[in-house]
Amino acid sequence: MASAERRAFGPQQRSFARAGFRPVAVDLPGYGAWPAVAALDFDTLAQDVEAVIARADLDRPVILGHSMGGMIAQTLLRRRPQGYRAAVLACTSAAFGSSSGEFQKKFLADRLRPLERGKSMPELAAEIVEGLIGPAAILWRARSQSTAWLACRSTYRAAVHCLIAFDERGNLGQIEVPVLCLAGGHDAPRPPP
Repeated sequence: MASAERRAFGPQQRSFARAGFRPVAVDLPGYGAWPAVAALDFDTLAQDVEAVIARADLDRPVILGHSMGGMIAQTLLRRRPQGYRAAVLACTSAAFGSSSGEFQKKFLADRLRPLERGKSMPELAAEIVEGLIGPAAILWRARSQSTAWLACRSTYRAAVHCLIAFDERGNLGQIEVPVLCLAGGHDAPRPPP
């Protein structure tokens, strides 16, 4: 399971374990117990997940990725088409932005401008998270968990720059394993269509 921080998958890990599966969640570089990073790219992130899979001695696991983790899962599928039993891609996409690059430029400016103007990471996190989660009442917990992964300026900058370069559309036809794609009705950044 890939997301920024493995703590985000705590409830799912318990549920999968109760169902007899062996869930392994991953902290991405710069998150969780990792030190801050200045740069990220999807192939390096995929290499890290591959190393976790190897250390856990998993044979063709089912991979699950949420948001940026779903992009990493797609990168894993490109790098090792036969290496996985199946994939679950939740609230993600095959490319970030538009082919013209205008969306990426605006996204970069919108996400980094507040930092350049002196806003703290907790202040920025509170604003960003409100735009990422739906209106359900139980999401108070998701708000507090989500703000935690935005705690480091350099990792946040690295992640934003990494995101705008993502494009796996050319590989979609090469995926040879079953893939379940999930979308949330209230997911503004990655709507179901």
